[in-house]
Amino acid sequence: MVVRITKTNSNARTVLRVDGLLQAADVDALHGEYQTAEGAVTLELSELRSADLRGVEAIHELVSHGATLCGLSPYIELLLSTSRMTTLRCGDDGNGRVDTETSLKLLGPTLGREDNTDV
Repeated sequence: MVVRITKTNSNARTVLRVDGLLQAADVDALHGEYQTAEGAVTLELSELRSADLRGVEAIHELVSHGATLCGLSPYIELLLSTSRMTTLRCGDDGNGRVDTETSLKLLGPTLGREDNTDV
């Protein structure tokens, strides 16, 4: 494995920091950390260098289950933008307020959806 997943809990929020290269072999570990997370979950991706197709799909899947994304590099934004629509949020103050919210229209179908309409 060439990825490190670090879990931090604070103020009813869990941050999953994903560093390195997220590959298909690492997806089960990421899902396991997400499933045991408490409260709202943020995926902190500032040190994610790349992801294969299964890694990108896993990120989208977690977003569809309510995770928010933070710290995306332009490259990771591009990887994620090739397949769907999502909302990227960063800067939660711990009270459910978000300082910065950027909506990106990402192209293509959404995993798990029967239609291809934008969310």
